[in-house]
Amino acid sequence: MHGHFLKKSLKNIFHIDTYVRVVFSSMMVLPVIILFYFIGHFSKTPHCMSLYLKNKPVSIIKPIAWPHHGLLTLWFDNAFFEENNKIIMPVMNQHHFSGMISLANDERCPVSLSKLMMLHRDGWEITTSSALKVVSGQHEINDMPAADAEYHVIYDMSHPVNEALFGEFLTETKTRNGWIVLYFHTTGDAQKSMSSAQWHRILQIIQHSKIPVVLQSQVLKVSQ
Repeated sequence: MHGHFLKKSLKNIFHIDTYVRVVFSSMMVLPVIILFYFIGHFSKTPHCMSLYLKNKPVSIIKPIAWPHHGLLTLWFDNAFFEENNKIIMPVMNQHHFSGMISLANDERCPVSLSKLMMLHRDGWEITTSSALKVVSGQHEINDMPAADAEYHVIYDMSHPVNEALFGEFLTETKTRNGWIVLYFHTTGDAQKSMSSAQWHRILQIIQHSKIPVVLQSQVLKVSQ
């Protein structure tokens, strides 16, 4: 009788222990399942470029030879977001130039999908907003090879740049065989904005200088 009771009690304890183990295992596995669910859910969440790039190959950045007369990059930081951004593209296409556009870090889709597709097709490089820059009090040119892929020497112009000063920048770039990055922040009808005529003249001067207009990715490849 006592043996039967003990045997039954041990059997019940075994079932309880098994039950506790199953429950404990389920409690351990459940967070993992939830984690994978959320990872899968958010990875499938469509964003600005997902629909376009889903079945599209990534554009290959064409390599360039080591420069002998300097390099120049046209970087549009906010300028392309203006209502009058039509000032930029027609002249860029006319001179067969491609540039870079910075997307603001705090906005999910600051540029329309159709516009990104157009830039992607025309060989533009799309990057984040140009927040990482070393501002100094001297006119400086980025040396080649680039010392840092993230930081660029930059001089914030507090007054309008005339053609003579702009020409000096390009001459210094060629003399030092350096890399000059031109940041453009605003275009349009505002007092400090760049007009269509001014923009056309700037690209004429650049083309006359015969300094290759390249993307940052191409420069960093040369640096390597």
